[in-house]
Amino acid sequence: MSTIKNKSVLLLIAALFIVSSSLVFAQHPEGDGKGKAPGHGEKFSGHGPMIPDLTDAQKEQMQNLHMELLRAMKPLQNEIGEKEARLHTLQSADKVNMSEINKVIEDIGQLRTKIMKLNVAHHQEIRSLLTEEQRVFFDAHHPPHGGHGEHHGQPDRGPR
Repeated sequence: MSTIKNKSVLLLIAALFIVSSSLVFAQHPEGDGKGKAPGHGEKFSGHGPMIPDLTDAQKEQMQNLHMELLRAMKPLQNEIGEKEARLHTLQSADKVNMSEINKVIEDIGQLRTKIMKLNVAHHQEIRSLLTEEQRVFFDAHHPPHGGHGEHHGQPDRGPR
């Protein structure tokens, strides 16, 4: 009888441990739900830490620059998507035309270069709006990588 009781107690303890562990991992990050990062007192935007002490004029100028960037990049991103679809079609053809495949690859590279240049120019335009202190923060938290991922020039293509 005591072994059944011991096993029951052990099973109950294990179940409580599992439940309590899952509750700990299910906790929401710190903050008020309004953009506070876990463990940080600074607000976050959708892409990283917001620059401290921005004036309303700076915020408006940055928003306008961001919208201009998105407008300029969208046709390029669309064209990349079309070229990548064409590349896929060429690569899966019965008779592969390597010169045509290489041409499409070059076209995609040129489009990505244009997007990267737009991103770097945008980064510099944002920097030009900032004070010295804001620039130090911006440079530390927003490296000018210029062409990686959905928000920096390449459309999200999902799993391959």
